Amino acid sequence: SFSTVPESMLTLLIHGVFMDDMAELVAAIREDSAVAFGTFIIFVLIASITLMNMLIGVLCEVVSMVGQSEREELLVEFVKRELMDIIIEADEDGDGLMSHQEFLRILESPEGLRALETVGVDPVGLIDYADTIFAQDDGDVGETV
Repeated sequence: SFSTVPESMLTLLIHGVFMDDMAELVAAIREDSAVAFGTFIIFVLIASITLMNMLIGVLCEVVSMVGQSEREELLVEFVKRELMDIIIEADEDGDGLMSHQEFLRILESPEGLRALETVGVDPVGLIDYADTIFAQDDGDVGETV
C-alpha cells in the first residue's frame, strides 16, 4: 500500500479521504507501526474536517443566494403593489392608460419617488425620458401610453 510515493498517495486518497474499505487498511497499518497508525488517523481527521468545511461553505453560499433572491422578489413585489396603488390613484380619467400629465404627477409625488428609488430607478433621469416614452410615431409628444 505504501511501497512507492504514487501508490502511497493513491492509498491515502482512496482509503484516507474517501474512506473506502478503511478498516482493513487501518488494521494493517496498526500492526506495522504505532507512529504510522497515529499519523494515518490524524490525516483522516484532517481530510474529513477539510471536506466537511468545504461542503458547509457550499451549503452556506447556496442558502445565502436563495435568501438574497427571495429578498429581491419580496422587494419587487412590494414596490409593484405600491406603484400600482399610486398609478391607480393617479389615473384621473379611469381609462387604465397613463397620460403624460399623470406620469409626471406620479414622479412628483413623494410616494412615487420613494417607490422608484427603492428599486434603483433614477426619478430625475425618468423625467428626462418622459418625452421619449410618450413620443408618437411622428415625433410629437403623445398623450397616453
